[in-house]
Parts: sequence; C-alpha cells; structure tokens
Amino acid sequence: MAGVRILTVGVVSSAYLIQLISGTCSPGKFGESCLYTCHCGDSCNQKTGACGGGCDDGWVGGHGANCQKENVAYRRTASSPTGLYTDAWSADKAVDGNRDQNVYNGSCFHAADNTWGLWKVDLGKQYRIHDVKIYPPSHKPGRIRSCVLYLSNTSSSTGLPCYAFPYDIPVSNGGIYSATCDGIGRFFSISNTTHLNLCEVEIYVCSPGLFGEACNQYCHCAKKACDHISGFCPGDCRPGWQEDRCDTECDANHYGVNCVNTCTDRKCSDVNSSCDRRSGSCDMGCLPGWRGVDCSQGTC
Repeated sequence: MAGVRILTVGVVSSAYLIQLISGTCSPGKFGESCLYTCHCGDSCNQKTGACGGGCDDGWVGGHGANCQKENVAYRRTASSPTGLYTDAWSADKAVDGNRDQNVYNGSCFHAADNTWGLWKVDLGKQYRIHDVKIYPPSHKPGRIRSCVLYLSNTSSSTGLPCYAFPYDIPVSNGGIYSATCDGIGRFFSISNTTHLNLCEVEIYVCSPGLFGEACNQYCHCAKKACDHISGFCPGDCRPGWQEDRCDTECDANHYGVNCVNTCTDRKCSDVNSSCDRRSGSCDMGCLPGWRGVDCSQGTC
C-alpha cells in the first residue's frame, strides 16, 4: 500500500494509476498509461490496440491491425465553384464514404467537361496530412493526370501545392491513386485544367503519438506529437522513454523524463526496492529525512 500512497501525490497521471491498480484500461482506451483511444468498438485489445473486427467509420486498419489512421475528409463540407456536369454529381459525393467508382451510380463529383475544375473540402481544423487516396471514375481513371493537390489555412485561398500528378502517370490497375501531401492545413483542394472527376477522396492523418506508413508505430513525446513519418519528437519524452523517437524504454537503472534519473541515487527504505521506469517510486517508501515519489528530496 505504501507504493500506492506515494503515487497519489500527482506526479504520475491518474490514467497510469488506474492502470497500475486494476491492470486494465477503461473502455475505449488502450496502451501505455491508457493514453490511446480505440476506434473499433469493443474489439480493441487494451494492451496493443489491435482490433478484432473492422474500424469505426472514417478509420482504416482493423482485423488484427489497429485503427489509428483517420480519414479526416469523411463527410466534411465539400464545395466547388466550377460548373457541374449534372446537379446529381455534386462536390459532397467525393467525401460520402462510398468508394463506388461507377459514375452513373450517383456517388461521384463530376465537373462540367472541358472546363477548369476545382474541388475543395473543409477539414474542420488544421491537420498535419499523412497521405491522400483518390478514387477517380473507373471508366476514365486517367483523368487523374495533371491534377494538383493544394493545402490552405483559409477558405478564400487555394493555398500552396503539395503534390502534382504527372501528365504521363501510368493508369493504375485498380484505378486508385495514392499521393503524399506533406503539410499542415484546414482546406484541401484538387484542381485540373479539364475533366475533374472524383468518386472519393480520402485524406489521412495518424492519431497523436503514432507514426509510420500504417500509423501503427508508437512514439512517446511529452507534449507535441511526433513527426508522422519519421517519428522524431520535437521535445522531451514522456517519463520512462528515451531516444529521438521516444520509443525506447529506460534501462533497469534509469527512470523519468528522457531517462535522466538514476535508480541507485534514490533514498529508498528498502535497498532492494524496484524502480518504476516512469516515476522512480520506491516499494516501501523513503529513508528518514527523504521524501517525494522517488525519495530524492531531503526534508531539511
């Protein structure tokens, strides 16, 4: 009980304390200190985040993988200032979650032929974009050629280009195209000089604290999220972690932020006390004259 009493002073998060005492996370949470949110209903493993079933709407992965990659364009407000081929093929059809690439089934955006085309979606807030997936109509998949992708922080500006499809890009066998749009923005646009047809546009971001191609690698940055591609942290690591990506746990004799504290320097009442990698707490409390979670503060 002494260990639990010491932990309650507030240095260790309440989420970590709950996990330490119960061994489990509250529903919908998983991972180290229960800091991560599940996106696959009740099928999320509370330790690894792996999903037994499919993901919630707007998330990808599942069925053994996690669901930590979000399509932030899903059902957001889309618009186009350019003419439409028909009113039924409106801008919102490209973010309705329907990947059907048959333009005649009513789930595609179709600008008027032979005109300059522009399509825009408001993501609701600024995001660091991970990647983009575009589903053009199956009967004309080559119309993705020469399309330019833009990011902006204002609705009045198209913004800066973040990717341009080559005019001679090979036609994909599945008619689905992926692009890297590395930038931060709220408004995402696609333009072309002619024939702008889009059946679905998916714009992906990683959940905070994850990185990599599938957003399934974990970093443990103290404040800001790690870079979504490299995993590098912009500042300190959370207690118990170290290295550039904050993905390496402290060794047996170190603890705390960036693992800079030494376990053998503590003034524990039990010289054989374990050393929590995050807090450095002592099992049986401190020697007389010492206090603090890690028994490192003198009382005099």
